[in-house]
Amino acid sequence: MANDAYTSLKEKCLGYLDLSVEPILYKAYRFAHNLHAGQRRKSGEPYIIHPLAVAEILAEFKMDETSLIAAILHDVVEDTHVSPEEVSKEFGEPVAALVEGLTKLAKVQFRSSQEKMAENFRKMIVAMSRDIRVIIVKLADRTHNMRTLRALNLEKRQRIAEETLEIYAPLAGRLGMYKIKAELEDLCLRELKPSVYYSLIARVAQKKTERDKIIEQAREHLSTRLQESEIKAKVYGRAKHFYSIYRKMSDKQIEFEDIYDLFALRVIVDTPNECYETLGIIHNIYRPVPGRFKDFIAMPKANLYQSLHTTIVAAKGELLEVQIRTAQMHHIAENGIAAHWAYKERRKDPNNTQLNPADFEKFKWLKQIVRHQKELSDPDEFLEAVKVDLFDEEVYVFSPKGDVFELRKGATCLDFAFAIHTDLGLKTTGAKINGRIATLRTRLHSGDVIELLVGNKVRATKDWLNFTTTTKARNKIRAWLRSEERTHSKQIGQEMFEDELTKLGSSFEKLQKSGVFQEINKYFSVGGYEDFVLQIGYGKIDAKGAANKLLNALQLQKPQESGTATDTSKTLQQEMQEARSLQEAFKQRQGKNRAGGEDAVRVQGMTGIVVRMARCCEPLPGQPIVGFVSRSRGVTVHAASCQWALSNDPARRVDCSWNVVSTAAHNVRVRITAHDKPGILAAITKMVSTSQINIAGMECFTNPQKRAVILLKLELADIHQLKDIHQKIEAVDGVIHVERTMG
Repeated sequence: MANDAYTSLKEKCLGYLDLSVEPILYKAYRFAHNLHAGQRRKSGEPYIIHPLAVAEILAEFKMDETSLIAAILHDVVEDTHVSPEEVSKEFGEPVAALVEGLTKLAKVQFRSSQEKMAENFRKMIVAMSRDIRVIIVKLADRTHNMRTLRALNLEKRQRIAEETLEIYAPLAGRLGMYKIKAELEDLCLRELKPSVYYSLIARVAQKKTERDKIIEQAREHLSTRLQESEIKAKVYGRAKHFYSIYRKMSDKQIEFEDIYDLFALRVIVDTPNECYETLGIIHNIYRPVPGRFKDFIAMPKANLYQSLHTTIVAAKGELLEVQIRTAQMHHIAENGIAAHWAYKERRKDPNNTQLNPADFEKFKWLKQIVRHQKELSDPDEFLEAVKVDLFDEEVYVFSPKGDVFELRKGATCLDFAFAIHTDLGLKTTGAKINGRIATLRTRLHSGDVIELLVGNKVRATKDWLNFTTTTKARNKIRAWLRSEERTHSKQIGQEMFEDELTKLGSSFEKLQKSGVFQEINKYFSVGGYEDFVLQIGYGKIDAKGAANKLLNALQLQKPQESGTATDTSKTLQQEMQEARSLQEAFKQRQGKNRAGGEDAVRVQGMTGIVVRMARCCEPLPGQPIVGFVSRSRGVTVHAASCQWALSNDPARRVDCSWNVVSTAAHNVRVRITAHDKPGILAAITKMVSTSQINIAGMECFTNPQKRAVILLKLELADIHQLKDIHQKIEAVDGVIHVERTMG
C-alpha cells in the first residue's frame, strides 16, 4: 500500500520536476516510512499514507521539491523521536524549517483548547512570515485530514470541522486557493450539518439535467459568436459548491428553489483585452442584470484573484453568472498563492522563500496577522483578530484625493478613519459619504467617497467597539481605552495609598526617603512602584493593608541597620499573628463561607488563621492543594498543579487539606461558546437548573464571528460537580466550546 502511494506521488512529481529530484524524494519516503513504522491512523491504514497523500496534493499545485519533502516529513518531529537538527542534517535547513513550522506545541501545557489552538496557529504564523510555503503545506495537510475524518468519533470530527471552517477555509480563500477552500467548506458542511449536505446533493442532482441543457445552449451560442469575432476561447459550465449554496440560502433567508445561479459559465481567453471584448459580446447577446457586474481585473482582490463577473438573463429568462478571465488568471484563481509562488518565485530564485516586496504588499492582511501575533498576547483576542482578517469579502472606497482603500465588507466610517491613521481615528467626530453627512457607524459600500470630520480631542469610547469591524480599528480603540484606564487607576491608587499613610501618621515622602519603594517587589508581586499603585487602583491590593505592611517593614529594617541579626522564623510568626488580627475584617469583607475560605480548608498545625483562595487558579474541593504563608495576608491556597505555586518560595509552603464537613459554596465562572440560535440560552439554563446548581450571575453577547457567548457564574461544591456540569453543557445541542475562566 505504501509503495503504491509513493509510486503515484513520484509519477505526479516527475510530470513537472526534473528527474534528478527522484533520489531525494525516495530518501525522504524511506526516512519517514522507517520512523512511522508500526504507527497507524484511526482508519487502520499505515500512517505513512497520510504524509504521502499530503505531498501528492502539493504536486497537484506543482510545488517545489523542498515543499514536497517537507510534506513527507511534516509529522516526524511531532510523532517520532527524530529532532529538527537531524532533519536538517539529512535534508537541509529549508526543509527542517518548514517541518518545524508545521510541528504543533505538543509538550506545552495550555489552560484551554482555545489557548492551544491560538498558540499553535501563532507558531505557524511566525514560520509563515519567514517562508510562505508553511501555510501551503498546512492547507494540504488539513485537506487530507478532512477527507479522512470519518474514522474519528463524532465530537472530534465536529471540533476539527469547526476549526477548519473558522480558520483554514477562510485562510485558503485569502490565499486565493479557491479549489482547496471549496473542498474544505463542503467537507465541513458534511460533518456539521449532514442532513443539509446530503439534501443539497440530491436537490442539485435533480436540477442538473434541466440546468445542463440551459448551460449547453448558452455555451454553444456564445462559443459561436466569439469564434465569429476571432476570439479563441474555452467556454464551459461550472456548478456552485454545496457550502456556497447553503450560505446563500442562510444569509438571504431563501429556499433552494429560489437560487437561480446554481450553475454558471466560465470563459477562458488569451489576453486581458479579450476579456473586455468578450464582456461586450455577451452583453450584446444577453441582457445584463443591473448591479451584478464586477471588474476584478482592473481592481484585483487582495489574494491576486482577477476576473470579470457579470450576470445575464438567458434565453428562457434564467439568470446565469458568467466569469471571464485569461488562462493565467484562471490558474491563479484556482490555486492562488501556490500558483503565484511556483510561477514567479521558483523561476527567479529557487532558494527565495519569501514573496517579493511588491507581491507581499498585495497581501496586507498577511502582514496584519503577523503583527497581531506580536501585539496580542491574549489567545481569545488573537483568534478574534485572525478570524476578522481572514474574512474574504472586501469593499473598495476612496478618499477625497482619489486614494483607494480596501476594507472588509461591513466596515464603517470609523474603520476607514483608523485605516488612514490611528490619531485620525481617535479624533474623528463624523463623516461625509459622497457629499452627504453620515455617522461614524454608517456602513460603507464599494465606490463610496469618504470625507472625515475631525476634532482636536480624542473621542474614543467603549461603544466604538460595538460597531467597528476591522481588526486595526478594534485593537487601537482597545489599546487607547486600556491606556486611559491605566492612567486613571494609577492616579486613584496613588491617592488611596497616600490617604492611608496619612491616617497611620506617616506620609508618602517619608517612605520615599527611606528607600522602601526601591524594593517594593520584596513585599508585593509587582514589577515596581508604578505597578504597585496601579494594582491598588484596580482593587487587587488593599491600600490600608499595603500601608501597614510597608510601615512595619520600615520598622523591621531598623535592628538590621544597627547590626542585629533577624530571625526568619520569628518574622514569619509575627506575620502569622498579624494575619490573625486581620481575620474579622476579612470575614466581613469576603463572607465566611461564600469564597470557600478557612471553613473549607484545614491548614496543618495552624488554627484561627485567615485562609484565601488564590485567584490565579481558584482551586475547588477535590483538587490537590497547597498553602503559602503570605505576608500580612494569612495563608493563600493554590491548586497543587498551579504554575505560580510551583515557582513560589518553598520556605513559605504549608500543607493543606479540604474540610470534609464544610458546606462552603464556590463561585465558578464558565464561558460557553455556542451557535447563535433561538432557544440556546434557555436550553443551557434549564439543564443547569435541573442539575440542582444555582446560577449566581449571567452575561450574554454575540462575538464578531456571530457566535453566542454566555458567561455563567455557578455556585458549585467541588471539582467533581464542575466536571459533571461541564460535560452536560457540552452535550447541549448547539454548544461549541465550554471552558472555566478565572478572575
